[in-house]
Amino acid sequence: MSSAIPPQNHPLGAPATSTNYSNQEGIGNTGRSESRGLHGSLNGFLQQPRYYIFSNGYSGLAQHAAKEIREMAISQDSIGNDFTVLKSWMRKFNQKLKPNARWYFDKGQYSADTNAIREVMQRSRNAPTAIYLAGHTEVPDDQGSQELLAYVPANYLEASNGQFNYIYYEEMRQLLFEGPHLQSGPLLFITEVCHCDNFLRLPYVLECNGNEPQWRETKYHDGYVENSDDIVHFAATSPGERSALFRSGAIFTRTLCDINPSEALSLSEIIKRLSEKITEHGQRPRIYCSRKMDEAHFFKHMRFYYPWADSSASSDSNSNA
Repeated sequence: MSSAIPPQNHPLGAPATSTNYSNQEGIGNTGRSESRGLHGSLNGFLQQPRYYIFSNGYSGLAQHAAKEIREMAISQDSIGNDFTVLKSWMRKFNQKLKPNARWYFDKGQYSADTNAIREVMQRSRNAPTAIYLAGHTEVPDDQGSQELLAYVPANYLEASNGQFNYIYYEEMRQLLFEGPHLQSGPLLFITEVCHCDNFLRLPYVLECNGNEPQWRETKYHDGYVENSDDIVHFAATSPGERSALFRSGAIFTRTLCDINPSEALSLSEIIKRLSEKITEHGQRPRIYCSRKMDEAHFFKHMRFYYPWADSSASSDSNSNA
């Protein structure tokens, strides 16, 4: 999902606006002084996974005077159908607990604007965390650098300087990993956008070569600093590709949500299933990883799927999922 948008002057890695959503969401601040030792590991293991869903249909642009901006609006039927399958999918990760999720979308209580995205990206993580991002990617004119690819937020037309408002994917990476906050849980980053790239600069990528899954090193392999937590990025497209969506929903999201997390599938098996159904629509999904992962049950290993949990497990959500 992309649109040609004039290039902007928003600085890379700009300071995030400080907004505290913790009380509104029912998700407490984990604290930044906690140790990354055994206590942190056990805390992450026992905590219920957290899901942050950012989806922009840009409904506010549908009546704009400029045709190229009007055409950025995405069918609300498509967005609604994506939400339906995402909610159903998240419930399958644990049959006894309501998903600990927060939804940011056009007509919801929370908007997928720059403030909300920055706040979530920089918050401390003491549990397995999944971040789903859907909407448009901007490709600045005459620029092919990954660092200049940007996500179009809900407040796209609200920039005070008269220019368009957006957030670079490189800034997201910096907020996720380079801040003073604690990272002590697995991270699953899912991008349902056009022109996906290795936004998190991970050292390995898994993709299908024909029908065969294949690992290869990325250009960030040699300089990558290993982290004790697994980081995985599910990308709907390869660089330069558009993401296919229909009134029934986005093809990548629907295909991903067809995978039952209770099924013991490795990442290689997952990318094969995704590719079999998606490549016919002109896009090649990729999975970027912090290491080569060969665990037989990916979602269980990442601590998103845990059938042993019961209703007494920790939950701090007031999710509407």
